[in-house]
Amino acid sequence: MGRRKPKKLRQFVTHCSQSVERQKSANKIRRIVECVESGDLEYLRDLCLSGEGLVSGSVRARVWPALLGVDLAALEEPSTFIKEHPDTQQVDLDVRRSLYGLLGPQPRATRVRAERERLSRVINGVLSRHETMHYYQGLHDICSVLLLVVGSERVACGVAEQVCASRLRAFLEPTLDGALSILALCMPLLDLADPTLAAFLLRAGHADTHFALPWVITLFSHNCFGSIGDVERLFDLFFASHALMPLYVAVAVVLWRRGEILGSECEFAAVHGLMAKFPARLRCEEVVGAARELDRRFPPAVLFRHAEARASSAAEGAAAPRYRRALRRLGLGPPRDADTEMSAAAERAAEGLSAAVRIGSACRARQVGGRISRRGGGVGRGEESAGDRVMRYALFLITATATGVVGFAVREALAWA
Repeated sequence: MGRRKPKKLRQFVTHCSQSVERQKSANKIRRIVECVESGDLEYLRDLCLSGEGLVSGSVRARVWPALLGVDLAALEEPSTFIKEHPDTQQVDLDVRRSLYGLLGPQPRATRVRAERERLSRVINGVLSRHETMHYYQGLHDICSVLLLVVGSERVACGVAEQVCASRLRAFLEPTLDGALSILALCMPLLDLADPTLAAFLLRAGHADTHFALPWVITLFSHNCFGSIGDVERLFDLFFASHALMPLYVAVAVVLWRRGEILGSECEFAAVHGLMAKFPARLRCEEVVGAARELDRRFPPAVLFRHAEARASSAAEGAAAPRYRRALRRLGLGPPRDADTEMSAAAERAAEGLSAAVRIGSACRARQVGGRISRRGGGVGRGEESAGDRVMRYALFLITATATGVVGFAVREALAWA
């Protein structure tokens, strides 16, 4: 058994290792700054994707605007153009409970209040400029990180505008239909990477991978990783990559938990309970590396072809319309003329009817509500089961889902049951 190194020698080795790491970081920062000054965005993206990303917050404050194409000279203070919009009240409510854990262990109350006021101006500034964008809960988490890293309200608002326009557009619609359409691509990607795990989740009723929705719409900035530094590192990856990279990160997280998932009961609640908790032991750099490997093996073009094949497969059933909508939303489907609009409405109606059938069958099987008296008089008066009542309600579902409000229709069906 070898002797332990003397304490002073161990300290010297540690100091030398830290010095080497600092030197590597300093060399990388120098190359990053050179890329920004020369406008070499291709090499700058490569540096963002490599280990540790952009290294520090001060470097990110300079690089993120350049990566996203923000014209710093044209920016204005958000306070000069903020106006009332339909989501003002919800923004204020979310801002009041924001920034916890991001300002240090015990920040002064005055600082917290000041930062929240700045955050409010950044978010409201973006929404004031873009009336077609609708606020969603989770956007404030993204903007909190942008503001704390960039520092300047004016620049943070400009960066947030570009992120919303280029990375979050599908999530800023009046309903979650766009977000769910994009999220539908998670299962085809997982099927490419690990067919066994994908089949298990399908059997457990997680074809929609809804557990990943909070991760993706917040770009993993809400209660996912242990420090803001990890979130910043992920933002380096997202801003230097294509818009679907958050999906690749989500699938990388699912693959990391493969053993836990396959070892759990193949049942919706059991799997959902497991996946609802983000893994505490997961290291950010591991996820970045795994997501990049998935992107290398299955780039978006390969993913789209696989999703299209699944959409054409009879085995996919009700999932097919979601894949088609996701492809159209990304500009890869047929043009939207009157015929395709009617087809899309029919697809949504079919989804709603399928949901009604599933709910009705479940009600029959469990005898939810027992026997329900049918209201009305005259001919046809009698009793029907809760399942029959839901099936009768399918006509309403078809009407509602044809307008794109699938979630509302299903909730209504459950209420009727």
